[in-house]
Amino acid sequence: MNEKTGFFLTKLNESNPHKYQFLTLYSQKLTIGDASMFISRGQDLVRGPFKELIVGYKSIYINTYNVVVNDLSTSTSALTRCTMHRHECF
Repeated sequence: MNEKTGFFLTKLNESNPHKYQFLTLYSQKLTIGDASMFISRGQDLVRGPFKELIVGYKSIYINTYNVVVNDLSTSTSALTRCTMHRHECF
């Protein structure tokens, strides 16, 4: 994004691809590799139905593995939608 390296999660509109929304903007100076993404859907007794995006990636050169969990539920507004969990380890 603008010649910067990092983790940028973008939500695209299916009917209009030019309309998009950034969910995560995490700029860093390291290259990312070995990325994997999963979508978890289910029913929670407290929150009701949920949809979460789990992204895992490795930061090159410092050899850390990162896991990021984002809430993609339609019941949450854009203001409350955020990264639910972020974990980094060697």
